[in-house]
Amino acid sequence: MPPLKVLRFVVRKVKSVLLLSTTVLLLFYYTFQNEIDILNSYAENELLPTISTAQQHAQASTDIHDLLNDDNEAVRDLPTKNRYFPLLVRSPESDPTREAPNADPRQFKRKYSVHLEVALPNSGSTDLIAGGFPANITERDGPMLERIKDVFDRSWSQISSQWADDPWPLNLVDTLETLYIFNRTAQFNDAVETIAKVDWQVPATISTLVNIPDLASRALGGLISAYELSGEERLLAAAKRVGDFILRSYDTPNRLPVIQYPWKTSLSNRFPYQESQVGLLIQMSLELTKLTQLTSKNEYFDAVSHALQVLWRSAKRVPLDCLFPSVVDASLCKIITEDLIAKGEHHRESMKSIDENLKFVYCQQLDHFSNFTNTIIPSKDYISLYDTLSKMVALTNIDVFATFHETQHDDTLKDLPLNSTSIFEKAMYHITHLMEFSPSSPMDLNVVPGIIFNPVYQQATNELEVQLRRDFRYSPESCLLGATMAYGSHVFHKDLLDTAEHLTESCIKLTKLFEGETSSLLLDGVGPNEEKYDPKRKIHNVLTGKYTGFNKEFSSTNNRVALRPNQGANVGPQKRTFSYIKDERFTNMVLSATDLNANGEKWSNSELPLWINDRDSSHAKILSFEIIESIFYLFRTTGDNRWRERGRELFQMTISRVEKETKGAKGTWHITELGRNTLPSYWFSQTLKYYYLLFEDSSVYSFEDYVISGGGHIFKRRKPVQKEKKDPTVKNVPKESTVD
Repeated sequence: MPPLKVLRFVVRKVKSVLLLSTTVLLLFYYTFQNEIDILNSYAENELLPTISTAQQHAQASTDIHDLLNDDNEAVRDLPTKNRYFPLLVRSPESDPTREAPNADPRQFKRKYSVHLEVALPNSGSTDLIAGGFPANITERDGPMLERIKDVFDRSWSQISSQWADDPWPLNLVDTLETLYIFNRTAQFNDAVETIAKVDWQVPATISTLVNIPDLASRALGGLISAYELSGEERLLAAAKRVGDFILRSYDTPNRLPVIQYPWKTSLSNRFPYQESQVGLLIQMSLELTKLTQLTSKNEYFDAVSHALQVLWRSAKRVPLDCLFPSVVDASLCKIITEDLIAKGEHHRESMKSIDENLKFVYCQQLDHFSNFTNTIIPSKDYISLYDTLSKMVALTNIDVFATFHETQHDDTLKDLPLNSTSIFEKAMYHITHLMEFSPSSPMDLNVVPGIIFNPVYQQATNELEVQLRRDFRYSPESCLLGATMAYGSHVFHKDLLDTAEHLTESCIKLTKLFEGETSSLLLDGVGPNEEKYDPKRKIHNVLTGKYTGFNKEFSSTNNRVALRPNQGANVGPQKRTFSYIKDERFTNMVLSATDLNANGEKWSNSELPLWINDRDSSHAKILSFEIIESIFYLFRTTGDNRWRERGRELFQMTISRVEKETKGAKGTWHITELGRNTLPSYWFSQTLKYYYLLFEDSSVYSFEDYVISGGGHIFKRRKPVQKEKKDPTVKNVPKESTVD
């Protein structure tokens, strides 16, 4: 080709490339400039339309569509503004935006990019829990296992077809691994076929909220466990999709999850709720960490690592030192006051946000919990926090908290031995020394009630004085402390077995008292110089008006009872001391002479014994798992056959109560939970599974090889990485090099 033609060809190509490049650059410039103009216009508009206090809650739940269709341009701009400014609300109930127009869940896009994922550390070379469990292997009890299987089959026949028709069959997934363990192969295969067809991107619920911890516990945990036991690849594929959906709830400014996730709303840029249960923030750690182990994708562990780090940084900052309040502010927001805004302080490390009154506020992000309630309730979800600590160590064979020291720059925490062991040990110490009590009753009981605390800081002495008031209420969910303490005793090599046994024995006694029914009971503490229950003294205290209740106000220093000296501790930068309020045991309710019968010897309106002040049977259960779970853990950690006998008694008591409640014609009976017309999935995934494993050969799914999640699902432990041993007789000989 002649040179002139070549030159013309090159010129034409260059012109076309330049034209295209110029067009693209101009398009990018004007698009970017438009975004800047939008942000600048929003910055000038400091207030979104205000909802008056009187109308706020009514409008928040019902009128958001009207608000968004309002003629007011600023209101209609709310979805666009939310693209840049996250919502900051207290709870799902106070969220004015959860009924906003729907978004397509399949079009989800991450708003907060992860620039540097936290990788799951490698396992250590030493098994951290080796030798912690009894070496003796107890043989299986064949006849008892057949009885349990028979009850399982009868229960399964009642409910299986109904569960298989659920678009999101969480109950079926929750039960999947139990089908495998019970060798119900045909039912297991049918369930797998059903589950493999589920679209896990779109929740099959009319509710605007998805309970993320429940989804992780039942669906993700059930899929992972069933996959590991069966090797069915479709279950792992489903687990990945569930895990990816769960990660959406972590797409927040501080990387903590939105527990009740509003999956439908188009206003999806938001902080976690300011009122979040601390246990639920951590509860998903086991399942997501296990998913990282199976897929080698660190995005799942990265999500939970942020919650664990916040917990770690907060452990010494809570008043009861490692014993967290039940509810914390998961937004980690410190709201900038109007005075500081006027001084321009809001421009320093703060984020402009939209609160539940639809006003702009400025949030300074912290790296720890700074706001929380003053209450601790030993519920299932709360106890899961400390249960997760020990099981994360067992699952990963590392102490994740110990790795945080390498990145700690806070001088108040830098030199403290904060790890899973110390946090668990300190929390259990406070539970046994500050919360646990022996009720005034004719039975030998130990109970862990709820507690309210009031921290008072004395600046002159750098001392934190914590005032305490227990509610003396027994909750069946607190029985899970037996399992948590028994397992933690062996993982962390701490002696908590005696406490675990006493608490579990007490739960069994109270369950027998009500013929296998578990319910909440209001009890009395033991007064000074009182050694045993005296009904005459109880009647005297009622008649003389000792039971005054509590006005929710902590009183002056003169009206408190100090604890023994060894129950205060020098921890961190300040000394903590603890004291109970005076006459604490009379503050949980108001009682008077009218509450006794005419003879003043019994309660006037109930058949309860006098040592029980009240009983809440609205949530009573007969199929629950809390007590049998603790019995199972105590058997596996002690090897004591006494616990098998306790399980046998409890099983017979449960079945007898079921027969009594639901017995039909010709001796037939239908298994249902009290107050329900159906069966809960925990009957299969936890209660019957724990009974079965209790009477199975103790080497089957042993704690040396497996860890059981809070939802009752069995995961394989990651074993230590064994370093290759070199033969000292073999010398290192350099390889011959070859040169071409």
